[in-house]
Amino acid sequence: HMPRAETNKALELYIEALSIRRAILGDEHPDVATTLNNIGRVHYLEGAYDDALEKYLEALRIRRIVFGENHIDVAASVHNAGQT
Repeated sequence: HMPRAETNKALELYIEALSIRRAILGDEHPDVATTLNNIGRVHYLEGAYDDALEKYLEALRIRRIVFGENHIDVAASVHNAGQT
């Protein structure tokens, strides 16, 4: 579990990274999905499960487009969504 100040800072930095990655890579890139997953993880650690699920599902949608159904990153996103 991370202290609240650390999760706030992590979330701030991940949101900045997401904005940069979307601007450079587009909305449907694996790195965008990874950043969304990381944002979801911070929300999960904070107990904000609805917000976590939203980010996990967005990451899952992108990963399915990029990788198809049978990929380890898709499985990780399914797992993360299932734990919330």
